[in-house]
Amino acid sequence: MGANFESADCFFCHKYVARGAGHWNSVTYCNEACEDAALVVRAAEAQRLQEETRQQWINKWIPSWLEEANLKPATYEKILLKASTGRTIDLNEMTYVEVEKVINEVSDRARAKQKKIKRDALKSDGKCLRCGGAGRADKWAQTGHTCYACNGTGKAQPAVKF
Repeated sequence: MGANFESADCFFCHKYVARGAGHWNSVTYCNEACEDAALVVRAAEAQRLQEETRQQWINKWIPSWLEEANLKPATYEKILLKASTGRTIDLNEMTYVEVEKVINEVSDRARAKQKKIKRDALKSDGKCLRCGGAGRADKWAQTGHTCYACNGTGKAQPAVKF
């Protein structure tokens, strides 16, 4: 924060500020009070946006993710209690951070179910779980392009138990 390098209007109150007068902190302010007030306004705007995001998550995204994850009601209640550390199961009473924890947990469970479905489909087709039946990939250039799980055949190899 330093003196103003060029004449400009105050970012907060829009009064003219001459060159060398006022304060400069990425933008021009006529005095410290305006700078402080601008920070308060920015903080209030950030809180408002955070609350809007939280409400959108509660009303729109979480229900669609729950449907996608196909969770049982008891499991969903456990997730809510875990996120709020046992305080509540009502999303509207949760903080932004708690709702974010619920979203992460629900999306992780949905992703795990999708991976299990894909893995089961590959197993039933007899395909390798690592390469999906391709046997090779360009991303394995450093190791010779060949899948180590199936030795390039693309077929699932029986698990060797010792």
